[in-house]
Amino acid sequence: MSVSEENCANESCGHWVTGTWTRCSSTCGQGIRRRTVECMGGRDCPFTSKPIAEAACYSGVPCINPIAQNPQAWTQLDNK
Repeated sequence: MSVSEENCANESCGHWVTGTWTRCSSTCGQGIRRRTVECMGGRDCPFTSKPIAEAACYSGVPCINPIAQNPQAWTQLDNK
């Protein structure tokens, strides 16, 4: 977990606490990864410094379209 804090004068400020990122939602191509983001320890957390909770990710493996790889598949599908 990481913590983001803001300097507060005489009052207690909240700080953002982030969880660990999930795995990429896709096994090929692009997907989304998520994490929890919570305001802890005091008053309101500053929204402008809130860490992101979702981010794009790439699995590292391109998605393969079986029909694009095998043009005969179109014919096979048309005949069904």
